[in-house]
Amino acid sequence: MFLFLSYRAVAQNERNDFSDINTQRSAAHINIPGTKVYVVLPEGYAISKTAAGIEKNGARFIIVSELPGVSFYTNTARIAAQSSAAYFGVLEYMQFKINGMPAKLVVRSLASLKTYSLAFGDSTFCVNMTGFIPADDDEMLNELKLIFRSIYYEASKPLTPLDAAPFKIDDSQSIFKFAEKKVKTYIYTVNGTKGNYDNAPNFTIYTLPYTHERLKEDVAWELKALNNPIIKNASSNKLNGFNCYQREVYGEINGKKIMLFECLVVIGENVVVMGGVADEDFDNYLVKFKDLAATVSENKHDTTP
Repeated sequence: MFLFLSYRAVAQNERNDFSDINTQRSAAHINIPGTKVYVVLPEGYAISKTAAGIEKNGARFIIVSELPGVSFYTNTARIAAQSSAAYFGVLEYMQFKINGMPAKLVVRSLASLKTYSLAFGDSTFCVNMTGFIPADDDEMLNELKLIFRSIYYEASKPLTPLDAAPFKIDDSQSIFKFAEKKVKTYIYTVNGTKGNYDNAPNFTIYTLPYTHERLKEDVAWELKALNNPIIKNASSNKLNGFNCYQREVYGEINGKKIMLFECLVVIGENVVVMGGVADEDFDNYLVKFKDLAATVSENKHDTTP
């Protein structure tokens, strides 16, 4: 969430670089996956390959997130305990509207960077967009402003938590159905039942940037909670054409036997980390975990207008 300072704290730095933005969706607008936001990208910019956002020359430039069910007013109403704008490096604070929706923009100094944190929405959703720019790069600043000023929000666009994921999972033939996304973890439970996810069995997925060739070391699995962990059937191979590392881990938690199935798959610039946990009927659930993991594929986002 953005921590917006009070108007009083930053009024002396407030500028009006952004007047109200009024846009119409054009053929040049492309969608940011996982959101209902459409923007026009300058030459050299592209949708990020590792997370929702925009990149330039392969480097993350703007991070974008949409929070359905979260009020813009609540999300931007926090007032920092300190009253000094300089303490937080606040350089500018602006309020305006984007196609009639309230928007707030805070510019901060962060070491050699400036951050441009934009939020807009209404009582039913909030979109956060944060850009990172070298402090003296006027060209990138102008490009960021062009992107922000091109924003169009398509309220009628269907949106699911899996839209922004770099992977797809087909749970149609599995007893494990998508339940919900919590923070950055996608949770699958028997029949998609929501509730206490500490109770086994369940299947979870999250992603990390892929940074080197040694796949099995890309994730340091937390086994400290397991007593006497035993790793079985560890292997590095291919799964649906993707580099894959998987293993089974058996141990105990609070005197109860536990089985973990872990499967890491490289898709593009991401490692898709899948894990199933069961506290009974290990052989049966292991098959079901493997069957669900075997449906993984790349989510080729359609960002065309």
